[in-house]
Amino acid sequence: MGSDPKALVLAEFGDEALPFDTPVPIERTEVWLKAKDGTAACLISSAVPLLGPGGEWRGARGACRNITEARVKGMELARIRLREKYLGYIVSSTRDDVDPSRTLEIAAGVAVNATGALGVRLHAQAGDAFPLAASQGELEGKAADVADALLPQAAASEGPVSAVAGDMALLACRTLFRHEVNGALLVWRAADKPWVGEDLEMVQAIADHVGVTVAQARYQERLKTLSERDGLTGLYNRRTFFEKLEVRLSKQVGGGSALLYFDLDNFKAVNDKLGHTAGDDVLKAVGSLLTRLARPGDLPGRLGGDEFVLWIERVDEAQALAVADRLLREAAEFLRPLSASPDKPLGVSVGVAVHGGGSGEPVKGLVDRGDHAMYAAKRMGKGHRSLAPAFGAE
Repeated sequence: MGSDPKALVLAEFGDEALPFDTPVPIERTEVWLKAKDGTAACLISSAVPLLGPGGEWRGARGACRNITEARVKGMELARIRLREKYLGYIVSSTRDDVDPSRTLEIAAGVAVNATGALGVRLHAQAGDAFPLAASQGELEGKAADVADALLPQAAASEGPVSAVAGDMALLACRTLFRHEVNGALLVWRAADKPWVGEDLEMVQAIADHVGVTVAQARYQERLKTLSERDGLTGLYNRRTFFEKLEVRLSKQVGGGSALLYFDLDNFKAVNDKLGHTAGDDVLKAVGSLLTRLARPGDLPGRLGGDEFVLWIERVDEAQALAVADRLLREAAEFLRPLSASPDKPLGVSVGVAVHGGGSGEPVKGLVDRGDHAMYAAKRMGKGHRSLAPAFGAE
């Protein structure tokens, strides 16, 4: 051909031994060359050098066989196996891991490894919004703004949608469960590595499986909520409240906190006169009141019937009594319209038990002190609060 053999070789294989100018024998070596039409061709070749009388290289003799079709099929099979391995990992984590956040974190990690992405975000759709559910890596500045705009586009598109923001190439794909959009998968990497071909197929396949993962995570979250929360008021149920309070007491080594233990005054009259549906409405109202009153870090709970508790962090005795007084005022104002009659006004009686960090008082002892103080408030007349004696006091 009158050409340098290296001119036929694909650039990424230019440093490999060629049968055309080999100085040593080679056997069954794969070489990727440029076909006449510009496509890639894989040849398997064997060759021996031809040497002159003085041992100088004079040429090479050998044979090549075109195995492009077989090699492409093998590479495709390898890609399929790798994809199935990644997708199987997502499926197994969804089946075996009951922690929703952990399941989504695993799916995010798979997306990064399978696509060579710099980062990934999993979003679970909530109405028109796409709150973040799990992520690896950080997007900042313009790239983050473009990503936010890309999510609703992906939700409306059957296939992946892409965009370039600065030095980042972004790709987003919607996730489905039972043919309904429930979130979006977003991946990104350097802009000089655009998302094409098999990358798009991999991201689409992962998104299809992530849709099931998002649905499973939501289901697990609902189960967790049902197991931890009182179904009527949305407050922590008795078991969960005691478990969480146990953890708080074990970690508290200094400072003060307090338990407010209270029940409803004249609640029985509501059930007797207006019925249990009206009684349920009262309990729901108390749940709303207690949720509004609680600060971040506080624990509001319903122990059963019309008995409620509020654990308030980082307060001394005076502050705890001030919270109890506020509870008395707001309960009287908020619940009075739901009373059975004017002569039986709804309200609360509150027992306050202050806890000193590191005192060693067990949960049961603390709750019992709050309970006894609540009954002391009842004896003072409805709508009062009473402070329990300090732990260990006679």
